[in-house]
Amino acid sequence: MKPIFLLSALLSSTSFAAPFTSVLHWGRYTVTVVSPIDSSSGQTLATIREGQHTLVTLKDQGLGASLEPLRPGGLPELVLSGFSGGAHCCVTYTMFSQDTGQLQEIGRLNAGDHGATFQDLDGDGTKEILYHSNALTSYDFSYAASPSVETVIGWDGSQLADRTRRFFWIPWNASMSYRQDLMSGTESEMLRGPLSGYYGNMVLAGQGLAAETYLRTTIFPKQPVLEAWFDQNRNGLLRALRDVPESSLEAAPAYRLLAKNHER
Repeated sequence: MKPIFLLSALLSSTSFAAPFTSVLHWGRYTVTVVSPIDSSSGQTLATIREGQHTLVTLKDQGLGASLEPLRPGGLPELVLSGFSGGAHCCVTYTMFSQDTGQLQEIGRLNAGDHGATFQDLDGDGTKEILYHSNALTSYDFSYAASPSVETVIGWDGSQLADRTRRFFWIPWNASMSYRQDLMSGTESEMLRGPLSGYYGNMVLAGQGLAAETYLRTTIFPKQPVLEAWFDQNRNGLLRALRDVPESSLEAAPAYRLLAKNHER
């Protein structure tokens, strides 16, 4: 009986364990994130408070809070990141600033299933947001064989916006990796993903014409079936790439002033 009693006590104490709470002090605001003890059993709750007033409440799986300098001057911006918990989906980022003296939402990013990283690419003291767009996911290949296109979001002087062309080497470097795969000599059907990854990243780097020239002079003479597929799907690929990454970004050009009890 004693082992059973101990096991029951252990299970009972685990079931009623207190959720994990983290507190982040951000200028005049306090950010509190309350996570369930079992991440699979419930949503995380994040709140932004000014004194005793709750201004923002967010609920999502695995919410986290960090401070990232996304715009020049003032305090770093607050980034609340969440994960829906679904298969192959979806990491979201909600970004706030208080540099005008009031809490304001400056953008929301749906980063698909890859998530994003924050890096200062040009050494100016602000960070850009790098994420792997899934614009080509399952286009005409399996999910596992789907390529990603590398995109950059950053501050353009007034709002968060597409800055991929400014940092063209980000998608260009990715395209070189896919180009190596294209030269592997694998059967044509298996090369649809690498072809799309190479071409898509080159388009975002502003090198679409150079990519087509390379494909037609170096790759397609050895892969006529792949050339036929590309000719049939070229416009579809371009349509899928259109407005990447703006299609995943909801920016607030004039900022979104947050009233009390704003909830999402």
